[in-house]
Amino acid sequence: MITYKLKVMFMDVFQAIVIGTVQGLTEFLPVSSSGHLVLVPELMGVSSSLAFDTVLHVGTLVAVIGYFWNDIVHMLGAFLSSLRDIPQVDSGGESLRTPSRGLPGW
Repeated sequence: MITYKLKVMFMDVFQAIVIGTVQGLTEFLPVSSSGHLVLVPELMGVSSSLAFDTVLHVGTLVAVIGYFWNDIVHMLGAFLSSLRDIPQVDSGGESLRTPSRGLPGW
């Protein structure tokens, strides 16, 4: 009886690995990100829950953020840096950054 339970559990893990691998390989292809999560379990003869599909998508998100982390940090830094370059004006339309106010370059 214990052997049977371990075998069933192993098959569930094996099926999850197959579905996760398909998710990872097809994520960047121009196909539906959920289409293969319906098709592959159907072909394997198993059912997939919404929670399992959600965990696969969260795992993909974490992997993509981890892979592109340096790029994300650089883009965020460039965006925040660009905010400093937005001209500031007072209520009369006068620029707050003028040479008379002592700011360099204006």
